[in-house]
Amino acid sequence: MPIHKDATYQCALCPYKAKQKKYLTTHMLSHKDVSKVTTYDCSFCPYKAKRKFHLTTHMLIHKDISEVTTYDCSFCSYKTKRKESLTAHMLTHKDASALTTYSCSFCSFKTKWKGNLTTHMLIHKDASEKKYVVTY
Repeated sequence: MPIHKDATYQCALCPYKAKQKKYLTTHMLSHKDVSKVTTYDCSFCPYKAKRKFHLTTHMLIHKDISEVTTYDCSFCSYKTKRKESLTAHMLTHKDASALTTYSCSFCSFKTKWKGNLTTHMLIHKDASEKKYVVTY
C-alpha cells in the first residue's frame, strides 16, 4: 500500500490507476489473452470470464427474476438483478446539469462514467499523454 494518501499504482499499458496494488493486479488480467489465463466458464452458455466475480454476475442472466434479489427503482417501475444496473439507471432521474461528464480531449466522446472514458482512450493510445477532462 502506498505511504501517501494520494499515491497511486499506474497501469503501464493504459491510463488505468488504482489506489491499491491488488486492484492493479486484478486490472492487469484485462490485458491478457483469455487463452493464457485461468477462466471461469459458464455452465449454461459459452461465456468465459477472467474474474470469478464477473461469472457470478453473469450467472444472474440465467435465473428468473423471481429467484434472485432484485434492486427496484424508487421513482419508476424499473427492476433489475444487478445493483450496478440500478445505479446506472438512477442517473436517468437526475438533472443532466447535476451530473459529472467525462470528455475525451482528442474527440467529441463524452460519458457519465470515468471507466468508459478510460476504455475509450485506448483508441487514442498512440496520441500524446493527454488525460481526460472533467466538466460539471
